[in-house]
Amino acid sequence: MNTLTQLMQYFGYASAFAFVAPAIVLCSIARLGLTKGAPNIVPDIITHGLLLIALGAGLFFQVTLARLTGSAYPIWLYVHGASLIISAVLSVVHLVMYRRLSQLR
Repeated sequence: MNTLTQLMQYFGYASAFAFVAPAIVLCSIARLGLTKGAPNIVPDIITHGLLLIALGAGLFFQVTLARLTGSAYPIWLYVHGASLIISAVLSVVHLVMYRRLSQLR
């Protein structure tokens, strides 16, 4: 077993962020629905932007790793890609909900 294979045994723990990021966006959508009065969208936009940047960086790393190793690690490429797409779609849903709620209030 080479050093890269030994190191990548723990990559699943480091990639746990890919599973948490859509949950963070869902929490901000829920918070938007529960807020009384005019919500402040700026912190949510900053948070979503940072999440998407972090997921994009993880996806870039995963593409590089999959090309270098060529073994079972491409599955993490799909995990990061799916998480990035889901988080981006949820961020758009968040912005649409904010727009509609601000028009109603």
